[in-house]
Amino acid sequence: MLSSLSSNAVDAANSVTGASNALVFEGATADDFELSLAPADATADATITLPNGPGTVVLSSLSTNAVDAANSVTGASNALVFEGATANAFELSLSPADVGADVTATIPGMGNAAYAILGSSLTTNNLDAANSIWGISNGMAFEGATADAFETILSTADPTVGDQTISIPNTASVAAALMISTLTTNTIDAANSIWATSNTIVMEGATADAFETSLTPVDPTADQTISIPNFAVNWAVVGSTLATNNVDAANSIWFTSNNLVMEGATADGFEVLITPTDPAIDTTVTIPAIASGAVTLGRIEVTFHDEVAGNATDRTFFLATRGWIVTDCNNIFSVAAGGVSTLQVTKETTTGAPGTGTDLLTAAYDLNLTANTVQTKAAADFVSLAARTLATGDRLSVDYANTIQSTAGNMITCSLIPN
Repeated sequence: MLSSLSSNAVDAANSVTGASNALVFEGATADDFELSLAPADATADATITLPNGPGTVVLSSLSTNAVDAANSVTGASNALVFEGATANAFELSLSPADVGADVTATIPGMGNAAYAILGSSLTTNNLDAANSIWGISNGMAFEGATADAFETILSTADPTVGDQTISIPNTASVAAALMISTLTTNTIDAANSIWATSNTIVMEGATADAFETSLTPVDPTADQTISIPNFAVNWAVVGSTLATNNVDAANSIWFTSNNLVMEGATADGFEVLITPTDPAIDTTVTIPAIASGAVTLGRIEVTFHDEVAGNATDRTFFLATRGWIVTDCNNIFSVAAGGVSTLQVTKETTTGAPGTGTDLLTAAYDLNLTANTVQTKAAADFVSLAARTLATGDRLSVDYANTIQSTAGNMITCSLIPN
């Protein structure tokens, strides 16, 4: 073996000597430590080629780093080949794509914690490649099915209170999509934001404050669909002050086909339905403003008026063309009788003359009280509900029980509701 050293003796500084199946390199310092280059026992001719260029040999802690040896790492064309813990025919090859400029791929330290690289099933997961995913500053970029200049960026806001976890639920093999917002931030309590809590969708509203609208369904007993109709104009939901406005719940209101249904105070099988007929033109039904008290839809008032003094003739003043219920009657006169004189309201159901039918009032009106004073008879002042219930063809009449004497300006008004 030739050497440019004046002495290439064993252990001489920088010497290279031979040993059994090895070349021994002393190194710059003549000491007891040498580097031995020893090939494994070859089973066929093998050539190890050192490239023309400067560099450092990659080392291995394995006693043998042969191709296909367990845990070995070897080189292939443009690739590093990792055998894995099992020496078999399956290896992992780390192969870079052909680059157009110098590129550095950095493997992060991850805070000295063990971790795994995020893999991809794509043959190339390059930037802008169709269906590729890659990382950017504080975000992930999704190319989508088309390789173009448009990507979806998944970027998190800077957390200010502790670690946060966003969980993607298991939808049991059913395809699902994330709910998207046009807000730059849709965080909790942000103005106009929408988020979810347990069984609830929460809407912040235009003002970022402590007041939100929560949309919470009751626990269903079967699958249900709530359809939001297409009105082609702006509209609002009809609200209710009930804790539940469910069908058949006491005091609830709901809709059926062409009907507005009102349950009433008792939750039972009986409801009031408001059903419009099919209109031929646009129609507006106006409910008048009542300064005080209550108003009943369909309520009518009928009046008997006797202007002439001394006229004590019994007369009919209402003929029913459908079912009605009398709710109250009021009487007033401008001149008192000046003696005993009373007036009763009666219901005739047959061919009897006015005043010969059923008395409605438990106590008749006194025509000798103070003039111009209203005498009111409410439901409790009637003989019975049956007495004040009218069928088609029934009549209401006045029945003078005494001579009218001086009574003048006598008037009775009765209120009726549909039955």
